[in-house]
Amino acid sequence: MIKLTAYFSLLFLLSSCCKPGADENETVSESVISQEATSGNVISGEHHQITLSSIEEEGSTHLVVVLNAINDFHVNVDFPLTLTFPEGSAIEGGPIFRSADATISETEARFSIATTATDEISAEFRFGVCDEEACETPTETLQWTLTQE
Repeated sequence: MIKLTAYFSLLFLLSSCCKPGADENETVSESVISQEATSGNVISGEHHQITLSSIEEEGSTHLVVVLNAINDFHVNVDFPLTLTFPEGSAIEGGPIFRSADATISETEARFSIATTATDEISAEFRFGVCDEEACETPTETLQWTLTQE
């Protein structure tokens, strides 16, 4: 039974890999997302690059995550991209799925999350990147170090 479940999970991932997805021009809270962010950390994988940064806007801090697919891969817009922050962190609510403060296309996924954190905050980021033959669904640990001014 476990093998059958794993087979269908893999089949789902492969079949959703290259489907046209959500509106690639979907933009919400673009003013926060498109601003220049400060001092980004970069996490690189073979088929993805993630840039982390923070933006100060009108007395609040926004954590920014930018996922780019590289090496002929694309962001799987059908995969449930998820940011999960530890319980008790300075982020309200549970996991963030395609939040209102996100734009997602086949070339890039960009999240902006408001926080009250003043020092360090971490999250787990799960996403999918695909080429014409295969999909990958890695999970990366993200870490921001915020500075007080």
